[in-house]
Amino acid sequence: MRFRRRQQKIFAVLFWLAVWGLFALLVGQELLVPQPYLVLERLWLLAGRSSFYLNLLHSLYRICLGFLLGTVLGAILAYLTTANPWAGAIIEPLMSVIRSTPIASIIILLLIWLSPTGVVISCVVLIVLPVMWSNFVAGINYRDPQLEEVADLFGFSRWKRWRYLRVPAILPFFFAAVQTGLGFAWKAGVAA
Repeated sequence: MRFRRRQQKIFAVLFWLAVWGLFALLVGQELLVPQPYLVLERLWLLAGRSSFYLNLLHSLYRICLGFLLGTVLGAILAYLTTANPWAGAIIEPLMSVIRSTPIASIIILLLIWLSPTGVVISCVVLIVLPVMWSNFVAGINYRDPQLEEVADLFGFSRWKRWRYLRVPAILPFFFAAVQTGLGFAWKAGVAA
């Protein structure tokens, strides 16, 4: 089974490399769509320079920091949204505006206001924030009526309800948000 899965992954990589190569042939302009072997050749040359690794680590640091800040801020705003209807009325339109604003527009505005390092971190935060917020809100609002009934029967305190009911309900939403958010964070960080 494991061998078959590995074969499928290798096939998928080779398939997409072939599609890339064919597309590069069709376009016929190396500047727009280079051949895969040219990209690997350039990557090999860059891999020989120490500055390549320093830039890579610096970019990873900024993207990860932005992702972490977006996650924490998303969790805080989700809690406020679900705990207080007035806060929710203020936060929801903000999330809609952030979600619907193109990344390029965000980057241009941030370039005017911040340093280059701040642009990447802030851009990643703004891209990850709505994803995390919406998933945290969905997880906090999810309630299994039978588990709520058992908690009432046993007289669970607020703390025990959060520990044994809310947190386990939030975790699947959180993991889904992390999967989506990491992809968005990487794209936003590279674009910025």
